Amino acid sequence: MLSKTKNTIDLVTNENGLILVYKEFYRLFDELEERSVKIFITAPNGTNYEHMLSELRYTCTIKRTNFELPVIFICIY
Repeated sequence: MLSKTKNTIDLVTNENGLILVYKEFYRLFDELEERSVKIFITAPNGTNYEHMLSELRYTCTIKRTNFELPVIFICIY
């Protein structure tokens, strides 16, 4: 599903979801960036996983938020 994206991916996640996103999709995000797909990740403030966010910033735009959701929400368009 993500590999067929043509325009934009908006992803909202909590700290646990951030681990999953980093492990499973980091290489795919590199490929999508080469195809000019824009990737936005919204993650909670104060996360303990700043190193993952730093790595993801190379391919994604990271937004920080004050609330935390117990799920991963992905919107593809």
